[in-house]
Amino acid sequence: MCSLAKLAPYLTAQQQRQDEQDQATQLLEKKLQSLQQDMEEYRSTPQPEKRRPARREEPSYFPNNLADFELADFEEFQPHASPTQHLLSLHENLREEVSRQANTIHEVDTRLSMMLLNENMRLKDELAYQGAQLSALMRQVGWLTNARLQTTQPNSVSVTNQVNQGPSDPSRIIPRLPVRRTTDEGRTKL
Repeated sequence: MCSLAKLAPYLTAQQQRQDEQDQATQLLEKKLQSLQQDMEEYRSTPQPEKRRPARREEPSYFPNNLADFELADFEEFQPHASPTQHLLSLHENLREEVSRQANTIHEVDTRLSMMLLNENMRLKDELAYQGAQLSALMRQVGWLTNARLQTTQPNSVSVTNQVNQGPSDPSRIIPRLPVRRTTDEGRTKL
């Protein structure tokens, strides 16, 4: 079986996931554009002067406490400089996912191959054992059949009417032809 045919269901599922992620990406880009427009509108409106609250000197158990961050710190933060970079990062993530899926498929294929190999070896051993048993049974049946034939038929020569003729008359000795018997395959044996 072709390896691409084995991978076809996984590839179609991966293509569906990629299509779904593309749709989600487009939706996120629309939301991002609307948020950027809202942010631009917010920045363009005149605002009263900002007053920063005094920082508390409480000990923080977490080094990155969210209370320490302000919105001004995040105004210039952009996760991706352009949609192209965003798409490239998504493409790289998908490539890594395909790589992980390929590794998983390879592991499953290896396990399945080993399982089938073990099962085939077990079946071959059982068949060899059954063949040996059948051969032994056939030898015993052949031996018993030969023994039975030898007990029912004396020698290959039979003497008829020995009482009336006497043993010295060779004209009355009739040779017997061997009895033919057929084997299981249908061939005739002597």
